Amino acid sequence: MCLFDWYMYQPFQPDPIFTSLISGLIGSAIGGFATYKATDKAHKNNIELKEKELRLYEKATALSIIEELEVLKNEYQNEFNNLYKELKEGRFINIVYHISQDYTTIFNQNAGEIGLIKNTKLRNFIIKSYIMLKRYIDDLKLYKSMYN
Repeated sequence: MCLFDWYMYQPFQPDPIFTSLISGLIGSAIGGFATYKATDKAHKNNIELKEKELRLYEKATALSIIEELEVLKNEYQNEFNNLYKELKEGRFINIVYHISQDYTTIFNQNAGEIGLIKNTKLRNFIIKSYIMLKRYIDDLKLYKSMYN
């Protein structure tokens, strides 16, 4: 008899099918749980990345529209203020502005994304500013036709 024979001999030996079934169930439960946690973490990470991307896009949209408004204001405010101050009641301005292009290019290209701006006051300010600008441009066109 060999020294290692006593390791081979056990009085109770569980059924190999039962042992395989239990170890398979435990292994699949552990593997399934690990997969669930990894998938859940990846999903939350993807949502967070998408939210960051939307915040950056919102900020870029708002800043570009605001910059366009600033440039338009700085470009024309002084000139028009001086013309209107010198204007007497019932008189026309001697200058006619030919408006042949769209001065709200950035706004028009980003009009669909204005709803992404979460700051309600900023969003309303942008919309009101562009409505007033469009109305002013229409008034200048009407003035030109009346002047002619």
